[in-house]
Amino acid sequence: MEFADIENHDDFYSVDEGRVHVQDQRGYYIMYEKALQDLKDLEADLLLIASHFIEKDIKVRNSTKVNRTNSAKSRLLDCYMEAYQHVFDSKERAELSQIMYSVMKQRPRFDFEADYFLQTYRLESICLRMQASLVKGVMDTQMFSGVFIEDPAYLCEVALSLVERQEQTDQRKTKKERQALSVATIGSVMELVTLRHRMLEACWETEVLSNIYKQLAVEMGFDECHLFMRFLQFDYAVYKEGAGKPPPLFITAVQDDDSAVDRLVPKDMPLAIHELDETGIGRFSFRSREGVMNLLKSSGLENFKVIVMSQVNHKNGLMSAVQQSHVCGVHMKSSGDAFNMEGTLVFLVDPLEKAPFRDIMLNEFLEKKRTMAMILKNVEEADKLKRQLILNFNQRYSERILQYSLRGQIINDYNGILALLQQFPNIRETYFILGEPNEKKTEPDGVQSLQADPRCVLNVVWKILLL
Repeated sequence: MEFADIENHDDFYSVDEGRVHVQDQRGYYIMYEKALQDLKDLEADLLLIASHFIEKDIKVRNSTKVNRTNSAKSRLLDCYMEAYQHVFDSKERAELSQIMYSVMKQRPRFDFEADYFLQTYRLESICLRMQASLVKGVMDTQMFSGVFIEDPAYLCEVALSLVERQEQTDQRKTKKERQALSVATIGSVMELVTLRHRMLEACWETEVLSNIYKQLAVEMGFDECHLFMRFLQFDYAVYKEGAGKPPPLFITAVQDDDSAVDRLVPKDMPLAIHELDETGIGRFSFRSREGVMNLLKSSGLENFKVIVMSQVNHKNGLMSAVQQSHVCGVHMKSSGDAFNMEGTLVFLVDPLEKAPFRDIMLNEFLEKKRTMAMILKNVEEADKLKRQLILNFNQRYSERILQYSLRGQIINDYNGILALLQQFPNIRETYFILGEPNEKKTEPDGVQSLQADPRCVLNVVWKILLL
């Protein structure tokens, strides 16, 4: 009973949908400590009963994997720990540590809308096993790959075998000399790994720049064939008259000439060395022990250096072409967001830049082959000559590309000056004159006006900047 003048010190009980609810004298819902203790005792009893039947199930199923989730979690942590031991970057180690900590704290998720938790528990265990399998597969690919040189164990074995062979052949030398040769041998292995890494980076950057180059070619109305050059090997070369003739300044000069550019679009992205020599210098393999051993020879290592140089120069050529098209295309686009006729003049065709230098290289090879026929029958001497000719080709091509790169940087600087002058119109109108496209040079703009003349002061030189 409840009375208005009497303070209640008892608890109130109510039953709602078969559940008993308790409220204290102030109306707050409460739970008795004894009820909580009974709940814990019930949990312990259920755990004992479940453990009993699990132990009984072991004899029936002949399996000792009782806690399947923790077993799968342990295998996953073993994979992450193996990866952690092969990581030396502090940031990556911290990220792996956080991942392992999260896995340790991870618990099975249950679907309370399901009839029973067994299916959910089984799916959680399967997820952990699949995650462990995925991590293990990634580790096998990165650390123990099928490619021979990507397996550190095999690579160490090759280095040790080379050192042992070197010590057996140089037994008459002093201990200090043998140690120096051993260090040089191991250094050649490390150099090969470094060169391969640079080669992979150059190939990846070349692919990215090639896609940008193709996009620019399509925007300017050209075909993708302007990116590729038909392979022409040393052994099948024909002497060409007028080799070394510089390419045209603008692509519009050869736009309608089908013979100027090969209409070749290969399915895959070839290496730059294959445009010069595909069967000799350009043949190498990292997937077998024999291929790596051939590259570790003095001639093989020198050949691979030439391959890397050719790929890097090809990448730089594409970079210069993309840079020039970008910096010049800023002011050469029409209102329809497409390059106009003047904008296409800045398009750089890479095969046209390489063709004159390749013709010079092939003519030099034919002359050497005519005068050194007996010597070039030796494969090593022939490779040595080809390697030197390819080096000369890369040097000439690099000097040519350097001019385009410098031109692009200068144009970019002028674009920055123009953008800055837009903010100061008074200074621009007073001290600067902006030139027009295809503007004819007058006498003050010529080279003669730049000569030092102490008898007169050329104010035009100091006050006018022709852009």
